Amino acid sequence: MQSSNLAVMTLRRKFQEITDLVAKAENEGQILDKVVKLLNTKNPQELKAAIEQSEAAEKDACAAICTAKQELAAKQTELIKLQQQVIEQARKLANNKELMTKGKQVLTAKVDSCPRPPPGGPRPRPGGPPPSKTAVEARPPPSGPPPHTLQTEELPSSEVLCDHKTAVEIAIKARDTRRLPRHWTNAARRLGRGSIPANPLFKSNDFLPSFQTWLRQRGLTNTLQQESDREVFGREGYKVFKLVGNKLTPQQEQKWALAYHGTRCYALWSILFCGSLLESFDMEAGHNFLFPGTYCTPRLRSAWEYAIPHVLFDDGVYYRVVLELRVNISERIESTTVPDIVWSFPQHAVAIRAIWVLCNAPPGKGEERFDTWKPLLEAVPECHARPTIGVKRRRKM
Repeated sequence: MQSSNLAVMTLRRKFQEITDLVAKAENEGQILDKVVKLLNTKNPQELKAAIEQSEAAEKDACAAICTAKQELAAKQTELIKLQQQVIEQARKLANNKELMTKGKQVLTAKVDSCPRPPPGGPRPRPGGPPPSKTAVEARPPPSGPPPHTLQTEELPSSEVLCDHKTAVEIAIKARDTRRLPRHWTNAARRLGRGSIPANPLFKSNDFLPSFQTWLRQRGLTNTLQQESDREVFGREGYKVFKLVGNKLTPQQEQKWALAYHGTRCYALWSILFCGSLLESFDMEAGHNFLFPGTYCTPRLRSAWEYAIPHVLFDDGVYYRVVLELRVNISERIESTTVPDIVWSFPQHAVAIRAIWVLCNAPPGKGEERFDTWKPLLEAVPECHARPTIGVKRRRKM
C-alpha cells in the first residue's frame, strides 16, 4: 500500500514538470506570432531583429521539446518499474497471508488434538522445583505429635508452566481486569455490622480437610507445606503453611526484616499462583494506597486487623489469612504517615515465606467481613476454570 502511494505521488510530480515544459513552449510560440506580425512591417532593422529572435526562439523550443520527450520517456520507464514493484509486493503480501492462514489452521488442529486434563489438578510453582510424588508434605514440630498433613490425591495440572515474571503479570490481570479490589471493598463494607462471637462448635481438625479441598479445586495442592501451629496473643489457632516454591536465599533469611500482610481470601489463589505480593498502584481499580508500592507491617496485630474475616466453607466459621514476609529494609519507601506501623516497598524487595490462617476469627464491631463465598469475586488466573461451588462439609447429626 505504501509503495502504491509513492508511485502515484511520483507520477503527479513528473506530470507537473511536463506541464511546465509545455507552458514554456507555448510562450515561445507566442514569440513566433510576434515575428510574423513584424514581417508585415517595412522596417528592415525591425525585420532583421525579428528574424534573429525567431531563430533563437526556434532553437530554444526545439531543445525544450527534445528535453521534454527524453524526460517523458525516462518517466514512463520509471513508472513501468514502479508498477512492477507494486505487483511484486502485492504477490508477496498475498503469499504471506496464505501462509499465515495455513499456519493458524495447523496450530489450531494441533491444539485441538492435545488431550485436555480435568480442571483442578496440582500445579508446579512458577520458577520453583518440580512437584514431588507426595502431596503437600507436613513438617513435624520440634516436639510433640506431628501436625496434620495435607494429604491429597494427585490430579493432572490444569495450569501452564511459566516464568515468575509472566506469572506476576497474569496475577495482576486477574486482580485488576474487572477491578476486583473495588468490588471487594464495597462488598465487605455493605456487610459491616455488629460483632459476631466465635463458633463454639468449631474444631481445629475440621479445617484441614476443607482447606485441602479448596486447594485441590484450584490446582494448588503442591504449593504449601504445613508447619507447626502458632499461639499468638494468648490464643491458639494459627495454621502456618510454608510457600514451597519461594526458597529464600541466605541473605533474605538472615538480613531481611520480618513483616506481615493481612489479605483477603478472594486474592489468595492469585497470590499462591505467582508467589508474590503485588504492588498497589491503580486507584481506579480500587487499590488503597498513599504512594505506589507493596504495603506491609512489622506488627502481627496490625496485619490481623487488615485481614478481612471470611466464611470460606459451609460451616459458618470465619477465617483470616496473614502473609509472613521477608523485606529488604534498605529499600523501604519513606512515604507513609505511620512509619512504625505501615511499611511500603517495591515489589522485588518483598518475599513471601509462609501464609498464616487464623481459624474461627469472627469480625468485631464495625469490622469489614465476608459472610459467604461468591465465586465471581475471586481473582482467577487466566486459562483456569473458576470453581462454581464452595467447599461443603457434611454436618454431624
